[in-house]
Amino acid sequence: MGKFEQKEPKVYRNVCPRNCYSTCSMLSFVENGKLVKVMGDRKHGYTEGKLCAKGYAYTQYVYSQERLKYPLMQTKRGSGNWKRISWDEAFEVIANKMLELNKRYDSNLSLGYNSFSGNTGFLHQALQGMFESFGPHTQPIGNPCLSTGREALKYNVPIEYNPPPERMVHSNMIVLWGANPARTNIHQMKFILRARDKGATFVVIDPIFTETAKLADIYVQIRPGMDGYLTMGMIKVILQNKWFNTENLNQLIEGGEAFLEEINQVSLADVTRMTGVPEEAIREIAYLYSHTSPISTWIGFGLQRKLTSVQDIRAIDALVTVTENRFIPNGGLYYFHPESERFPLSMSKQGKPNQLNRKVNINYFAEEAMQFSDPPVMFLWINSRNPLSQDQHLSEWYRLLDQVELVVTTDLYMTQTAEMADLVLPTTTQFEAMDLHVSYWNHWLSLNQKAIEPYYEAKSDLEIVRGLVKVLNGKVADFSSFPAELEAIDWIKQEINDEVKVRYGLTSWEQLLKRPFHLQSQFHKIGQELEKREKPFIFKSKKAVQDGLPALPICQTEVQTNKNKFILLTPQSLLRIHSQFENLSWLNNDSKAGILFINETSAKNLDLKNGEQVMIYNENGEVYGEIELDKTLPENTVVINQGGDIPINLLIGGRKGSELNQAEKRGSTPFYDFYVSLRKRGKRQ
Repeated sequence: MGKFEQKEPKVYRNVCPRNCYSTCSMLSFVENGKLVKVMGDRKHGYTEGKLCAKGYAYTQYVYSQERLKYPLMQTKRGSGNWKRISWDEAFEVIANKMLELNKRYDSNLSLGYNSFSGNTGFLHQALQGMFESFGPHTQPIGNPCLSTGREALKYNVPIEYNPPPERMVHSNMIVLWGANPARTNIHQMKFILRARDKGATFVVIDPIFTETAKLADIYVQIRPGMDGYLTMGMIKVILQNKWFNTENLNQLIEGGEAFLEEINQVSLADVTRMTGVPEEAIREIAYLYSHTSPISTWIGFGLQRKLTSVQDIRAIDALVTVTENRFIPNGGLYYFHPESERFPLSMSKQGKPNQLNRKVNINYFAEEAMQFSDPPVMFLWINSRNPLSQDQHLSEWYRLLDQVELVVTTDLYMTQTAEMADLVLPTTTQFEAMDLHVSYWNHWLSLNQKAIEPYYEAKSDLEIVRGLVKVLNGKVADFSSFPAELEAIDWIKQEINDEVKVRYGLTSWEQLLKRPFHLQSQFHKIGQELEKREKPFIFKSKKAVQDGLPALPICQTEVQTNKNKFILLTPQSLLRIHSQFENLSWLNNDSKAGILFINETSAKNLDLKNGEQVMIYNENGEVYGEIELDKTLPENTVVINQGGDIPINLLIGGRKGSELNQAEKRGSTPFYDFYVSLRKRGKRQ
């Protein structure tokens, strides 16, 4: 090689592991062992070689001076008095506490963990697998993000199915219900806009005049939480005008007649009063739903953040079904693609058959965990989560942390939760360890290669577990049955079994080193199979009644009219995902972080002016922020983007888990069920 000849960078295939619709496949460029550039992978048919701004900022994310470099121990929890320790010391502290608690209580039920979606890679289930290997322990169950919608749709249709989202480009009408992809799923926007360019009608239904709504042909502003009423109003119009096929309805729907009888009782005047949507708009959307095909309807996760959302989503499903748009080519209902559940997920299944773990609802984790006394939860490992920023009932969390004898957190940065841990263990980015990914939205399978060595002493979740298991078993033989000898590649080979190979047209896992693979077309015929069944759609659900819901998807919500009671909405920021990425200078100019938005009329009623500092408060606590007037917002609504300086989740916390029916317990965290009041900072009521 000549003196001035430059060596070509090595290129690796990586995957963004964030809790995001896209699960972007990316190419990373490495020079002299350092990540120098990332770009989108053109071989991924959904993302088509593009990344979002967060993706392009990964080089700063990897090498940020704020990343955790070494294991740290805090001598008094919450004091900030941290000391660097070695991995051997960290494993000793953890192992000794686990074994001591096992001996004290003669079980491992006092050992618990709390883990979710900070990294969605399959191999990040190592912690869960290790705890399973201990025998009965305390584990989280449920999903804080999207389970309300999943449960709602299961009452109506027995099979979950999300069409390939690229097919939306062939729809003649696209309806987004509580989704803002211009901020949270930018790759989907190109398919929507391509369809619109070909003549498709683009409709957005949302309380907020979002970036997506600005691009729509029709924007319908609805009062928060009134989506079910709007849906019933549309079906009422369809019934009045006989814009549906009665024969098909009777053939496909169980309980359809009872549902339609209830709809007949609906008053359009009441629907307009409840929703704030003019009758003209209700009739227009109902007409389009009845006279357009194919239609793609996308139910966003924001729509299901209330306890009443189950009925709202069931009603939307009814509308899509009545208009014969539920399972049709290039149309259908979009919500969630449950593909990860088709994999062996062998890493997480290390327990014995029928093992009786002590289960805790992840949405009410702190509250429920504190109720245990035989034994109490005395050890807690928090992984891929930042509950002190993102959960509800934060006061309960602080009480739980006071009770627990050892708190371990695994993370890349010193988050709010890590600050309250005894031990913080630095973990790797996706560039520093192998993994495997599927999306909960698109239908692509991608392999993540190790491109660079870990940052300082960071370890992957799998390496942390392997190291700890060896220490535990060295002290007490066979304390853990987790196979510590298996490396990342061994687990990936287990996941790519014969069934997975058929689903993706693979002959070996090595093919994923060349490109991502798409789910084979024969697995997209679920809708056709369903329609051949007798009455596959259930609108009068016995299961709903058993779970404490009305049998039919009929909604019961009241409009709040108190001028100082605001529904609190906390949508995602453009350049953050919850609290992730907020410390990067490349992205910290995110618009309006730490600002609360209210309608001009609402502000005038409370004598509040643009730019004033205000207190936001309710029965759960109080926080402070600066207001910005937004004439596009509905009255009695406050919007604060996630992330930024306002610890808004201090105000989130309503009914206890013990007060909920079965449907509500299985649902998502009801972040939008809470009202707040406002007053000028320093002003007394």
